[in-house]
Amino acid sequence: MKKSRQTPIEQRRGQIEKEIEKVQKLIQMKTVRDFKTEDAFGDWQQRQANKIFELNEELIILERPEEYNEIPLAVAAEELGITLNEILEVVKIGLIELSAEGLFAASARITRDELGRAIEVGAEELLRVATQEEEEVFADGLEFLRAGDVAAAERCLDRIYGFRGYSKPYDICYELGVELISGRFDEVVSSLGYIGKQEIGEVAAIIPALKAVIESVPVTDKVTAIFVERILAFVDGKKQKPFDRTFYTYEATECFSTMNENQRHAMFISNVVFEAIRKYKFTKEMEKISGWRSEVKREEFERVIRNAVYTALEAEATYHESP
Repeated sequence: MKKSRQTPIEQRRGQIEKEIEKVQKLIQMKTVRDFKTEDAFGDWQQRQANKIFELNEELIILERPEEYNEIPLAVAAEELGITLNEILEVVKIGLIELSAEGLFAASARITRDELGRAIEVGAEELLRVATQEEEEVFADGLEFLRAGDVAAAERCLDRIYGFRGYSKPYDICYELGVELISGRFDEVVSSLGYIGKQEIGEVAAIIPALKAVIESVPVTDKVTAIFVERILAFVDGKKQKPFDRTFYTYEATECFSTMNENQRHAMFISNVVFEAIRKYKFTKEMEKISGWRSEVKREEFERVIRNAVYTALEAEATYHESP
């Protein structure tokens, strides 16, 4: 004869009884000689007593849950028509807000108001969201970015982190979106620097997710607009790196369209030179910090500029052979 499946309350009651039995056996086995001091032994005994008290209290509520406003998760699972394991998954990703946490995950509690909200959402929808794959979580999370809902977006980011830790492409790209809608622009620069240092194959894998994120970010201020414009230029192949100085904003202006070929040529070369100078200055500053001499020698500085001009001219001359 097939054994009938236990209800969540029956399952939880069995778990509690086993845990109480386990703690009681442990109390009988341990003595003061197992601890460094008598105080340590006394503290341990108090923790075990608190554990038994909490477990017994949950057993009492499970017997007559209708008398309590705060209810254990097993009661909520039974009301929703789902299993104890399923409600633990729903709670784990924050779809149901806990009113109190216990010594064990299953001993946490929620209010009846929160249970009512969960019933309105529906068990089917709760389980659908709880069992989503990383790609689905990412896709749903784009709506939080569009709405500028920082709190919801951060919860979504936590869920994405939970799949494989810090992995590409979804977490780094979504994290960038959260930083943008939060106005944490220093962190945006750091994230872009991280992306820019990846190997070409990894960058290629990042681009579709990065594009989806940036197109979802609402442009609410000038700084965000600059970041969005430059990152989109990168994913569209108009920039070499996400936020370097190789982006030519004048290409999208009327000013650029009125320039003659020599003017455009001069602006291209000067941008390459400016970038070389910036890198040279950064190197000197780092040498100074590390204790090395960092004097700017004229011949060295001239060499940096000559090399930059040569690089620009060589890039133009060989572009069709090797883009």
